[in-house]
Amino acid sequence: MFLKGKPYITGASLSPAMSQREMNHRLLSRQMASEGIVLLENHHNTLPIKPGKVALYGSGASCTIKGGTGSGEVNERYAVSIMQGLENAGFEITTKRWIDEFEHEYALSRAQYALLKAKTNVLNPTAIIDIMKDPPMLPYGRVITQQDIEESQTDTAIYIVARQAGEGTDKKLDNEEFHLTWIEKENLKILAQNYARPILVINSGAQMDLGEYEEFEAGALLYFCQQGEEGGNALADLLTGKVTPSGKLTSTWLNQYEDLPFGEEYSYLNGDTKHACYKEGIFVGYRYFDTFDKPCRYPFGYGQSYTTFAIEPTNIQIVGDAVQVVVKVTNTGGYPGKEVVQLYASCPQGTLDKEYQRLVDFEKTHVLKPGHFQSLVLTFPIEALTSYHTKKAAWILEKGMYLLRIGNSSVHTRVCALLENEKLQTLVNGKNLCGSRHQVTELFAPKETIQAKLDTQADQARKEGVVQLAMPKLLERGIVYCDPKWDFDGKTMEILHSLTPREMIELVVGAGYETSLQAKYIAAFASVGKSTDQLWKKGIPGVNFSDGPAGLRIAKAAAVRKSGLLRTSEFTMSFMEFLPRPIKSFMLVNPKKDVVLYQHVTAFPVETAMAQSWNQKLCKAVGQAMGEEMNEYLVTYWLAPALNIQKNPLGGRNFEYYSEDPIVSGKIAAAVVQGVQTLPGTYAVIKHFAANNQESDRTQSDSIVDERALREIYLKGFAYCIQASKPAALMSSYNKLNGIYTADDKALLTGILRNEWGFEGLVMTDWYATAKGLASNVKCINAGNDLIMPGTGRAKKQLAKALQDHTLSYEALRLSAARVIDEFIHSNVALRFLGPDKDKDHDLIIGNE
Repeated sequence: MFLKGKPYITGASLSPAMSQREMNHRLLSRQMASEGIVLLENHHNTLPIKPGKVALYGSGASCTIKGGTGSGEVNERYAVSIMQGLENAGFEITTKRWIDEFEHEYALSRAQYALLKAKTNVLNPTAIIDIMKDPPMLPYGRVITQQDIEESQTDTAIYIVARQAGEGTDKKLDNEEFHLTWIEKENLKILAQNYARPILVINSGAQMDLGEYEEFEAGALLYFCQQGEEGGNALADLLTGKVTPSGKLTSTWLNQYEDLPFGEEYSYLNGDTKHACYKEGIFVGYRYFDTFDKPCRYPFGYGQSYTTFAIEPTNIQIVGDAVQVVVKVTNTGGYPGKEVVQLYASCPQGTLDKEYQRLVDFEKTHVLKPGHFQSLVLTFPIEALTSYHTKKAAWILEKGMYLLRIGNSSVHTRVCALLENEKLQTLVNGKNLCGSRHQVTELFAPKETIQAKLDTQADQARKEGVVQLAMPKLLERGIVYCDPKWDFDGKTMEILHSLTPREMIELVVGAGYETSLQAKYIAAFASVGKSTDQLWKKGIPGVNFSDGPAGLRIAKAAAVRKSGLLRTSEFTMSFMEFLPRPIKSFMLVNPKKDVVLYQHVTAFPVETAMAQSWNQKLCKAVGQAMGEEMNEYLVTYWLAPALNIQKNPLGGRNFEYYSEDPIVSGKIAAAVVQGVQTLPGTYAVIKHFAANNQESDRTQSDSIVDERALREIYLKGFAYCIQASKPAALMSSYNKLNGIYTADDKALLTGILRNEWGFEGLVMTDWYATAKGLASNVKCINAGNDLIMPGTGRAKKQLAKALQDHTLSYEALRLSAARVIDEFIHSNVALRFLGPDKDKDHDLIIGNE
C-alpha cells in the first residue's frame, strides 16, 4: 500500500485478515513439516494410532519449539503446538493438569528471568547481546505421579522433550542442553512401565544424547526437530497414519558425545574459542563412523516408515562425463508412502586415503500406493569421484575400482555397479589458496583394511553379475586465476559512469541496521537492513534485506506515528522482550494510538527439518513461496539459505544448516535458491562463506583447516549450489579462515569463488563483520566483497580516506559498485517502480517528499 502524504510504499496491509496466500503457504509448511519428521523407532507397530484419549507430557507439549533463536526467528501469525495439533486431529488430551502446572512453572521462570535482565545496563551493547545468547530455557516439568496416570484413562502416552539453541553461543555439554535430565529419564521409565504405547518425541533443532534410552525404550521414537508454524498438525498427521513417515536423518546420531573424534576440543570445551583446529580432516559425520567402523545410534540417511520398499537398479550407464542410474522403487508394504533412494560411491585407497563411502546423489519418490512403483533417475558427474591432492593442487581420479552403492541409508546399501579406472586421471589443475599455513594433524584412514574390504565386496558383486563399466578418459582443465571480467549491460555501465567516488562509496555501504523503519521510499518493516536511498535519482533503488532461512524475519505488525515515523508494535526476535524497559519503550509503539499495518509471513520448518525431507521439488516450492512473500512485502534480498556443515552436534546454529554432508547441503540449497529466484528480481543470499562452524566467540574464531578438507567438505556444498542454481548473492562469514577474516580473503572471494566456480553475483559481509577489531572495510572491497552490511558512517569514512591514500583500489571500488548496480536495477523493487511496466498507482515522487 502507499501511505498517502508520506514518502513510503509498503506491502503491508491495513487488514489483519488471513489472505489466500497465507493459507496456501500454511498448507505448504505443513506438508514440508510432515516430510521432515523422522521415525527412528517403531517397536511392536506402536504407530500409527487412532484419535482418542491420549496422555501428553513433556516441555514441548504445549510450548512446542517451532525454530531456533536469533536472526533465524520468524514472526508468523500463530504456530500450532503439538497439543493443539493433536486436538485438531480429534485426540482428547487427558493430562491437562500436568500441562497446566508446567505452563505455570514456565511463566514463573520467565518472570524471574525478566526481573534479572531488567537490571541490564542499557548503555552496554555487550550486555544487550548477552541476553540474545542466553535466552530463558524451558523447564522440564515435574515427575509424573500415579494420579496423573489414573486420570489419563488411556494406554497411549506421548512425551515431548524440547530443547532450544540459537545464534551467538554453542550448546553446553556439561549441563542439560544436550542430555536428558533426571526428571525426563524418570518420567520415561514411568511411561514405559504404565502405558502400552509410550511414544517419545524429540523437539530440538539438532540431535540429543539419549543416554540410557534402552532402559526406558519407548514403543516409538520420532525426531520432530523444529517444524515451523504447522508442526503440531504435521506430527498429528504422522501419528494417525494420515501421512506415512518419509523423513531421513541428514546427520549421524551418536551413542554418546565421546564417540565424536576430537569432540573434546570443540568450541569452548578446550578453553580456546579463538582457534578451531579441524583435526578430523575429511572424516566428518558418517565419513568417520563408516571409515573407522565405529558404532552410532542412528546412521546418516536413516529413517523408518510404516511401509516397506524394494529398490532395484534397472539401468546403469555412463552418459558423457556423468553416471546415470535408473532404479525401480516398489511399495511392498501395506501403507501408501514415499521412499528416499540414496546413491553412494566407494573410491579406491591410493596415494590419498579416502572415506569408506561418500554420497553422490539422491532422489525421492512421490506417494506410492501398496504394490505400485516408480522409476527414478539418479545422475552424478564423474568429477564427484575425485579427491583433492594438496601437493599437486589438483582434483584427481586415482587408479582402481570404484563401487557404486544403492540403498535408503548409509548402512543399508548394496553394490549396484563397478567402475574401473585403469590409470590415474587429473581432471582439474589449480592452486592451493586457502589452506592452513601450518601442518594440521589429521586423522588418516586405515587404507589397507578398507581396500581389502572393498576388494572383497567387488569380488562378490562380480559373482552376482552387477554392471561393470570402464571409466572414460576425461578432459583435463586448468583454472585461470585473474581479476574478474567486467560483464555488465549498457544500463549498468551508464549509471556507473554517472557516479562520483563518494556516491560509489554510498552505494557499497549499507544504510544501517533495520533502517527500513525510517526508509524514504520502500518500507519492509523491521527488515534487517537496507541499501542507500540517496541514489534514486540516478536510477538505483534502495532495497530491503531480510533474515532467513525459515521465513522472512520482519515485523508482524508496525504502526505509523503521526509524525510519519514507523515503529514496530511487536518484537522481531524473542530475546527483545527481556530488554530493559527504556529500550523497549523506544522500540515499540502502542498500536491503539496509531495506524497499524500487518505483515503476515510463513514460518517454515528449519533447514535441518527441510533437508530431512530429502525432497528437492518440495524444497523448491518452499523457495518459490519465499519469493512470493518477498515480492509482497518488498524484500529484495533474503539472507538464506545457509550451507555450513553440521560438524559438531553442539553447534548453536545447527538448526539453520542442512546436514553434515556437502551434497545434501548443496542440492537442497540449490532447490531453495531456484525457487526463490523463479520470481524476477528476488534474490537469495547463500551463507556463511566459509568454515563457519562455531557460534561461541564467532567473530574472533579462526578455523584452521587443511586445504583438502576445506575443499572436499566445507566448500563443496557452496560450489554445487552456485553451479546448479546461480544464486544472486553470497555472504561472507564472521570467522577467520586460516588466519584471515573471510570478508578480507581475496583468495577465497575471488580465486575460488569467481575464478574456479564462476560465481557472477554480489558478495556482502555478515552484519557488522567489519566492526572495529574485526575484518577491514578497505580490505574487504579489495578482496571482492562488494557490499558492507549493514553499513556505518565509519565504513564510509574509512573507504573515502583509503581511496585518497590509494590503499583502496579505485578499480575494485568501481567493480563492486557495478555489481551492486547491476543487481539493484534488475531487482523486484526496480521492476515494479522504475521499469517500463512500473506500478502507476504507486509512483515514487523522488526528491519531493
